[in-house]
Amino acid sequence: MPSARSLVRAAFVVGAGTLCVRLIGLVKGQSIAFWFGTGDEVEAFRLASMLLVFALGACANALSTAFVPLYARERARAGVAAAGRLSGELLGWMLPLLTALALLLLLAWPGFLALVASGYAPEKRALATELFHWILPSLVLGGASVLLVAALNAEKRFGATAFPAGLVPLSITLAVWLLARGAGARALAIGHLCGVLLELASVIWLARRAGLSVLPRRPRDVRAARDLFGQMLPLLFGTALMASTTIVDQMMCATLPSGNLAALGYAHDMLSALLSITAVALGTVALPYFSDLAAARDWRTLQAELGTWMRRSFLWALPLTALVVALAGPAVSFLFERGRFGDSEAHSVSTILRWYALQTPFFVVGILCARVLSALRSNRTLLWIAALNCALNVGLNWLLMRWMGASGIALSTSCVYAGAALLLAGAARRRLAEACRRA
Repeated sequence: MPSARSLVRAAFVVGAGTLCVRLIGLVKGQSIAFWFGTGDEVEAFRLASMLLVFALGACANALSTAFVPLYARERARAGVAAAGRLSGELLGWMLPLLTALALLLLLAWPGFLALVASGYAPEKRALATELFHWILPSLVLGGASVLLVAALNAEKRFGATAFPAGLVPLSITLAVWLLARGAGARALAIGHLCGVLLELASVIWLARRAGLSVLPRRPRDVRAARDLFGQMLPLLFGTALMASTTIVDQMMCATLPSGNLAALGYAHDMLSALLSITAVALGTVALPYFSDLAAARDWRTLQAELGTWMRRSFLWALPLTALVVALAGPAVSFLFERGRFGDSEAHSVSTILRWYALQTPFFVVGILCARVLSALRSNRTLLWIAALNCALNVGLNWLLMRWMGASGIALSTSCVYAGAALLLAGAARRRLAEACRRA
């Protein structure tokens, strides 16, 4: 395990790159707010992207989290060249599966639309359907990018992996300013698809420079694929269940008066930006290092490092949470209050953001514990924890939204992450204690 300083330095690199990406995303959000406010067009785009963001997010997290420990084990066993060949073969398995998943989403879309948007006007549902068709190919293209980025992360080339993601919000921003006047919300979909294509091209270039295989290979080693999918499937279902907290939040918020869904989306995006440059950055660099310790079977060091980083991360997250709560109102007004986004919209978004922010200390602890469980190949544990928290999310949403509206949904999400952190910490400590006793 590297020193605390080197781990923080790597996390800083990832966080800095992610910050640049999020700043571009902020400009994107401001552009969308200026042109569309919280109106029907931006809600149609959010509706169109719900299934895709859910599916790609679940696949991306499951694939990268399952792949990095497998890559580390293969590299330790047979060297970097063998690990590179393994990534090409696994890419050959993934692309047909992602294509099949895209077709399933296409078939599921009419039923999903009828379930979620039955109260929307026909024109709004028709626009959401058109936008969904535009952005659907990004599932396959984005999935290919995810595996190559995971291989780069496993080689600890963290600086190279953070920046390509900024091409998607940059492309959307340019499309909004160039095309929104004539194309409306279609500019969002066009910009999204072009950005995903540019991101894949840049990741391929970076992977080639790192000496990694970028072309899908004819799968030969069925055992490696079986191992990957054996670890990935519990992660996929677990990630889907945890990611469903977002989509369930949006679905339930869609039953509230118009404007609540867009306000929830703005607040969610703001907190996600903050967490991505802090907690997610730390989790990104921790996984390869935890995986190396697990491959070396150095359980006691892994146990000590987890305890240290849990304490440190929780302590620095507390003042960060207080800062977000204190500055939510001025920040939302400064960032978005212009054009069709007025004072009432700013008040609604800032209130929701404050309740969302309460999850921050628990989120960062939970992500570290989840990375340790993945390094230990205990992904089935993550599945059961995710299932429990998914049920908790639905129940708390139903209870709190009746009392607090969209703010109740945000508070529910914070409670869910608090529960998840407690369960993940207990499971990680228990698995490490068992490994130490067997050693």
